[in-house]
Amino acid sequence: MTKKELETFIEKHPEKEISAAKIQYYMYLVPGAVDEINNITSKYRENTFEDKLHKRMIEQIEEPEELLQLMRKNLSGENKAALLKKNIQCEDKMRLLIEAKALTNKQDQFIENAVSFLLLCKENVCGWILENYQDFESEYLKSLLCLALGFKGDKDVIPMLMQEVERFEKSYPNESYEQGPLLALKETLVRFYSN
Repeated sequence: MTKKELETFIEKHPEKEISAAKIQYYMYLVPGAVDEINNITSKYRENTFEDKLHKRMIEQIEEPEELLQLMRKNLSGENKAALLKKNIQCEDKMRLLIEAKALTNKQDQFIENAVSFLLLCKENVCGWILENYQDFESEYLKSLLCLALGFKGDKDVIPMLMQEVERFEKSYPNESYEQGPLLALKETLVRFYSN
């Protein structure tokens, strides 16, 4: 795969202005942005009773299994960030629980929280993703996991990411699933061909 071939492929597949993959992509690229957004929005948004309850739960919970359950909740941005930080503190246990749950889970909240965790954890999860990719039941999860392959994977994931862009475009024309592998390809372009 040459740089020109990859650039041509990316040009043929338009990047959408907004998508779940794009949000995850920029959250990873600009780590402090999430905290800054939460600071700004907290000034304009009243914390609900549920927000306060979730915050207290996140602060008090010590068991990874209970943290895993919270990943399914519709949390405020501030609570999502707090949960992610707590999950990273017990990365090894959480990673194993998340990996096991991710195979069959189709719930968007869990998927988004899981991908945020997998992008930030120290362990390179690309081997696990590639080994289990066909077994994931959620196409949304597959799309977002492509980001981890783009940020952390080897150059040999590029053909697979290209195939996924085309498969998602063909099979799910009304979704934006192709944006995960497309943004991953943009990242591989930077990582492997920036000279």
